[in-house]
Amino acid sequence: MWLGSTLKIPELQSLRQKLICYQAGQYQPTAEDQLALGQQSLLPEEEDRINFQLIAQADSASLELKGLLCPFRLHDAYAIDLTLFSPTPITLGQLNQLNPQGLLLPPHIQASLGQTLLFYAEVDALEKDDRSIADACLAQLLQNQVMPEFLAEGKLLGSSIFEYGSLVRDPAQQYHILVWLNHNQLAPEVDEVSERLLYLLNSRHKILYAYDQSRWCDRQAKQLYSDLELNIVQRFNQIARSPDHLQQFQTLLRNQLPQTAFQYAQYLRDLSDHETTINTNLQNYRQQLAKLARLPGCDLTFLQDFLDLAENKYLKQIQVNQSYLTPGQALFQQLTETIRGLAELEQTESDRCLERTVQVLGVGLATGTIVGAGYSYTEKPFKPPFSTNTIHPFVAYLLWSFTAAFIAGVIAYWLTQLNLLVWWSNLRNRGQDEKTFEE
Repeated sequence: MWLGSTLKIPELQSLRQKLICYQAGQYQPTAEDQLALGQQSLLPEEEDRINFQLIAQADSASLELKGLLCPFRLHDAYAIDLTLFSPTPITLGQLNQLNPQGLLLPPHIQASLGQTLLFYAEVDALEKDDRSIADACLAQLLQNQVMPEFLAEGKLLGSSIFEYGSLVRDPAQQYHILVWLNHNQLAPEVDEVSERLLYLLNSRHKILYAYDQSRWCDRQAKQLYSDLELNIVQRFNQIARSPDHLQQFQTLLRNQLPQTAFQYAQYLRDLSDHETTINTNLQNYRQQLAKLARLPGCDLTFLQDFLDLAENKYLKQIQVNQSYLTPGQALFQQLTETIRGLAELEQTESDRCLERTVQVLGVGLATGTIVGAGYSYTEKPFKPPFSTNTIHPFVAYLLWSFTAAFIAGVIAYWLTQLNLLVWWSNLRNRGQDEKTFEE
């Protein structure tokens, strides 16, 4: 891991070699199939955590820090519990060493689902202004960077806990920090609190990630819908009047419309998936919150506030987006069927015109073949033009033949316009078929 390499922690550098889902440096997820549902360690059975030490330097004074790392698979996501702590009391000015080089902040970690920093401190019982202490501790941990916004406060096992966060939409860049100050002896329920918080925060980050992805899907789908109205719907009449409208319609049917409609349907499907993800994790979040709330000395109203936000804003926003975008899918289908019907109608009419032309030419040519019957007139000798008042019999026969062919073609053309010739041809073919059948 880059964090272990930067901080020179061998245990972190060789983390992949210790995970059961990596074999010979290659990711092998099938090794996790043996794990049961729920929280499961990705370390071998004989290990439940990786312990390490970190020597930090600050103003020529060294502070020995210890750490532990616990990689988990929580249902369908991966989570890491990374903890740094000092076994000896430290001063306020030394707190920045718990965030060496500022590498534990979101801009560096960039966890895809997001991260939460939990700072736990046992402070002097005489110090009662917990909010000021929390602000000062946070300023040191962030190493004088821009402070995230204070969100809320509550009680956890009888001690004050404060929530800070940023309004950045991208989960990988979003700050979420809890500062838990304890004036009393560490409660025995702290291990249960750690486990419940891990589950709850995992659900929280999955909700935020799903909502962020739903907003992206909504923007992409609306862009496709806008392009459809701008490039096709509004230009429909213009395309229909153009000389090459049949070709343009066929191009739309082969290329643009199917691909766009498929992408649009995918975004709608993804919106539905994100809604399901939020609903599922809301249920998990609610369960863990209820278990935490039953512990002594807990006032976790601020955690309930996020639950209300997800239900009343995130879910409803996705539902509004779906109600707006769903009619667009019907528009894609209707437009496709309309263009396909027009294209098929144009093609049928074009084929019918070609059939009539062939029939007209066939009648004319058939009539013109009688020219061959006048071959016998060529035996009479030809005389120079204008040397006699009579026309040579062969020339006269040709003129009458062409005239007859022309008249027959004109008559055939008008008959096809009245569909009489087509009717006669079909009737004749039917009669031939019946005769053949009788024979």
